Amino acid sequence: MTPVRRNSEGIALILVLWCMAILIGLSLTLSYMSRSESKASLNSKEYVRASFIAEGGINQAIVELLYRRKRPDDADKWKFDGVFRSVEIAGETCLIRLTPETAKVDLNAANEVILKGLVNALGIDADVQDIIVDSIQDWKDSDDLHRLHGAESDYYMSLKHPYKSKNAPFDAVDELLMVRGVTPDIFYGSEGKKGLRDLVTVYNKGGKININAAQKEVLMALPNVTEDVANMIIERRKSLEFKQPNELQDLLRDVFAAIQGYVDLSEPNVFTVDSIGKIQGYASQVGIRAIVELTATEASYLYYKAPEKFTLQDQEGESTDKPGSTASK
Repeated sequence: MTPVRRNSEGIALILVLWCMAILIGLSLTLSYMSRSESKASLNSKEYVRASFIAEGGINQAIVELLYRRKRPDDADKWKFDGVFRSVEIAGETCLIRLTPETAKVDLNAANEVILKGLVNALGIDADVQDIIVDSIQDWKDSDDLHRLHGAESDYYMSLKHPYKSKNAPFDAVDELLMVRGVTPDIFYGSEGKKGLRDLVTVYNKGGKININAAQKEVLMALPNVTEDVANMIIERRKSLEFKQPNELQDLLRDVFAAIQGYVDLSEPNVFTVDSIGKIQGYASQVGIRAIVELTATEASYLYYKAPEKFTLQDQEGESTDKPGSTASK
C-alpha cells in the first residue's frame, strides 16, 4: 500500500502546485489589467487637460489679436513671425502661432506664375511642379478641358477610388490632397521641408501677399525674389515692419517693380491660429487649428479642427521670446 500512498501524495502535490501557478497567473493578470486601466485613465485625464490648454491658447491668441488692433503701435504686441511662441496657461505650456491668411498664397486667386514660384521654392521636382500647377488650375476652372500637364474628371475617374474634378473654386486647403501630383509628403511636408498646407489658403480674397508676415517660401513665390532677397526682407522686418511701399522699394530697388502688384502692407483681419497644449512630465499634447476673422471688437470662426497634428519640425522654430498676455496692459 505504501507505493499507492506515495503516488497519491505526489498527485496531490502536483495539483497544489498547478493551483498555485494558476492563482499566481490570475493575480499577475489582474495586477497588469489594473495598472493598464489606471495608466489609461491617467493618460485620458492628461489628454483632456492638454486639450483645455490648447483651447485656452486659441482664446489667448484672439485676445492678443484684438489688443494689437486696439493698440497697433505698442512695442509689446505679438508679431506675425510664423513661429510658435511659448505661453504659460494654468501652469502648463502652450505653444501658439499666428499667421495672417494674407501671408499665404490663395489657391483661388493666384495665377500660374505665383503657383509655380511656390512649388519651386519648396524644392519639388520640375516635372511634378508642372503637374501640380496645371492640375490646380484644372481643378478650379469650370470646364473639362485639361491643360498640358493637368487633370480633369477623365483622369480622376480612372483611379482606384474614382471621383470627379471639382470644376469650382477651392473651399478648403485640404482639397489639395485630391489634386493630381499633390502627395501627403508635399501637402504636409517631410524631411525638413515645409508642406503646402501651411503656405496656401482660401481666405486671402485679394490675393496679395502680406510682406510683413509671409514665410520665406511664399516670398520666393513672387517674381524675381530669390532666397537671398527673401532673407533680406525677413531680416529687415524682424527689427522694423514695413509701413510704406517706399520702404520696400528702398530695400529691394529693381525687384520692387516686379512684385509691387503682388504685395500688400495693410493690417490683416483673417488669421490662422495654431495652438498646442502640453502637459509637463507627460507625452500628451493636443493641437488645435482655427481660422478666425476679426472685426473691431470680436472674432468669429471660419474653420476649426481639433485635434490637429503638428510635427516636431513645426515646433522647431519655437520663439525664444516667451511673453505673457499684453491685453491687460
